[in-house]
Amino acid sequence: MIKKESILINLYKKISIIFLPIAVFVRLVYRIRRYLYLMGFFKSFEFSPRVISVGNLTLGGSGKTPLIKWILRNIDINGEVLISSRGYRSKAEKSGVIQHADQPSLGVEEIGDENEELLLNLTGGTISVGRDRVRNILLALKERSFKLLILDDGFQHLKIKRNLDIILFNTLIDPKLLRVFPSGYLREGMASLFEADCIIYTNCNSGKISAREEEIRKKITPYCNSYVHEFRTKSKIQSIFNIKTKEKVNNYNEREYILVSGISGPEKFSRLAKENGIKVIEHLVFSDHHQYSKRDILKITSVSQKHKRPVLLTRKDASKFVKQEFPFDIFCCDISLSFFGDEQKFKNVILGDDK
Repeated sequence: MIKKESILINLYKKISIIFLPIAVFVRLVYRIRRYLYLMGFFKSFEFSPRVISVGNLTLGGSGKTPLIKWILRNIDINGEVLISSRGYRSKAEKSGVIQHADQPSLGVEEIGDENEELLLNLTGGTISVGRDRVRNILLALKERSFKLLILDDGFQHLKIKRNLDIILFNTLIDPKLLRVFPSGYLREGMASLFEADCIIYTNCNSGKISAREEEIRKKITPYCNSYVHEFRTKSKIQSIFNIKTKEKVNNYNEREYILVSGISGPEKFSRLAKENGIKVIEHLVFSDHHQYSKRDILKITSVSQKHKRPVLLTRKDASKFVKQEFPFDIFCCDISLSFFGDEQKFKNVILGDDK
């Protein structure tokens, strides 16, 4: 499945230049939009908590959820955190809903897979879910007070003023495709980076900057302000556990699994598993935010029984399996983020103590 996806990506690289005229138009539209917000032609709302936007310039996953989880685990603000999320492909995306961490979860179908994952790391905080972010934030603020408001995937959501704009860049992306969609992977032009306060490079291999990462940096840096903060991170497996029994796997090195993922950038999951000594027998790839059908379950069951090996999922997918019964052993891989140094500096940036 991964090989098939790689073939499609290589094909896209060859034909993407054809869409350059459309990309130029898209870039212009977004640039005008930002200018109109900057000049006050469009209204932006200001809220009392410190507002942090965690977003990206590229399509697909760049590590926003692991970063927000890191903030929730490492920044001590007494649980007074409000997360604003669109809740992509959830029931609440259109209707809107407020989910408090100290109340029973409304479920993955209602609030979305990523929010269900964040809820596990949220102590005493709240998640507002829905397309109309301003309305949902106002509703949440009427119920409780908060010290920190995190905009999940908020860089393009200009209706809300923010104190800190964090942009993530996946260092595994092909630098040649840092062009605006449909000619590349960018949502909007690089010029928008002048609004970024913090750039975080994700999926870095080691403390030493790779040639690909260096090339990405060279393309990004000219558009950034001189005061921008830069950090380098990598993903790591924090734990693996059986989702039925909750029993942790103490030594997963050399263990064999069938990977199943419905995430953006599934190759990152496969790569991470192999880096941690896990033997990947087969990787079944589904679309991002995929809702698993009975047919999908039969397929997974068939592959698991064929190889006589258990299934390994990410947290994002595990939330869709936990309440169901399956004729195969199923494990969850809890992935977290770690920094290459400057961890305390990043905490200071989050809290606004970096001056």
